[in-house]
Amino acid sequence: MQTLALHVAAAAAIFTAACAGTTPQGAGTTSKPASAELEPLLVRTTLTYTRPRLFESVNRPSAFNLVRDYRASTDLEELPSVWNDATQTLTADVSVPLKSENLIFVDDTAIPPGSEMSIRAGRSGLLHQVACPESVAPEHVCYLLQLLR
Repeated sequence: MQTLALHVAAAAAIFTAACAGTTPQGAGTTSKPASAELEPLLVRTTLTYTRPRLFESVNRPSAFNLVRDYRASTDLEELPSVWNDATQTLTADVSVPLKSENLIFVDDTAIPPGSEMSIRAGRSGLLHQVACPESVAPEHVCYLLQLLR
């Protein structure tokens, strides 16, 4: 029994000496919460612009334009969009970070400059008109795209 106690004591002394001057893994460092390391959650939606029948025209808008995170950026992005002549509807799929504030506008030459447009985002319904930043030409009307779920 005494021999066993001596072996345990000797092993503890060797282990303590071997670990002297080292710190346990993660000790003394600050770690970020797991949520801080995650990329923002992207949400995909379908944008739909329907031109009013009053302005029906053979001219077609080319695409939806997007300003991602418009409070921090002025970069314009043209979204790949599809025009349907029969329904006078423009559609595009877009993915944006959850809760980010993005601007959408359509350059439709058949509509008088500054006219309100009907733009929908999936099940979120009609987008609300907001003031365009200086990076967007003044004849356009901007709409807020902010997906909360």
